[in-house]
Amino acid sequence: MIYDELKNLEFYRALALDAIPMLTTFCCNLNPDTPLGRYEIDGAKLYAQIRRLNTHAADPDKLEIHREFLDLHLVLEGRETVYYHPVFGLTETRAFNPESDIAFFHS
Repeated sequence: MIYDELKNLEFYRALALDAIPMLTTFCCNLNPDTPLGRYEIDGAKLYAQIRRLNTHAADPDKLEIHREFLDLHLVLEGRETVYYHPVFGLTETRAFNPESDIAFFHS
């Protein structure tokens, strides 16, 4: 997990992940007026979904994990609180679905 601010995104270009330079370039050009929708950055293997969402109270039964894709939340306007926990020791509440790359756990 990487938890940081947009102003520091350029520091991650040096990581050994080929996608990071493309991802940082895309993210650094976003603003609150960016049209909603799906943006393919490097085909289906690297894409962004721009959505306008209202945050909600944390739900201890909906801690999510992903295995294939990085789930980057970039808040362009407003605030969001992010909780995280190692998956070890958690109880699975919804089995991993490889099509949607997600499983849910309870803390």
